[in-house]
Amino acid sequence: MHRTVTLAVALGVAAPAAAQEVAELKDVRIGLSQAIAAAEQAARGGRTVDAELERADGRPVYHVTVLKAEGATTFIVDGTSGQVVDSRDENALTELLEYRPPPAGGERAVPLGLAVELAETAVQGRATEAEVERSWRGDRYEVELRRPRGEVEVEISALTGEIIEVED
Repeated sequence: MHRTVTLAVALGVAAPAAAQEVAELKDVRIGLSQAIAAAEQAARGGRTVDAELERADGRPVYHVTVLKAEGATTFIVDGTSGQVVDSRDENALTELLEYRPPPAGGERAVPLGLAVELAETAVQGRATEAEVERSWRGDRYEVELRRPRGEVEVEISALTGEIIEVED
């Protein structure tokens, strides 16, 4: 990501691109953390493992994947109203392998929705994507945000909520 931003600055396209990305958010009325809350409520439990702002037929929608013991479901949340407008069951085996629960002692104490709010506050941006990342260092959340100066990615500990890294 760092190289992409550097190249864009070198070519003189970073400011217009960043402005366009922020302009695309004007019709988005709810935040990513609100979309996550709506999906988790519709799922009646479970934990969000992936959420992303996209466009469908020119309208902003969030795709939020919630994992429960019986499998994963992706909820489509309207970015204007905050209403769940659709859902689909995912291939349970694929989702469970990708988002398997953390090992004993490695519980995700911080929910993804809270991690999104922490990232938005820390860098004064608007989250457009968040997901769980598994690594030998422990579970982390990667949150991508847009702000007037461009995109930024924030890594947050899923155990403590500590901001690990901010990458412009």
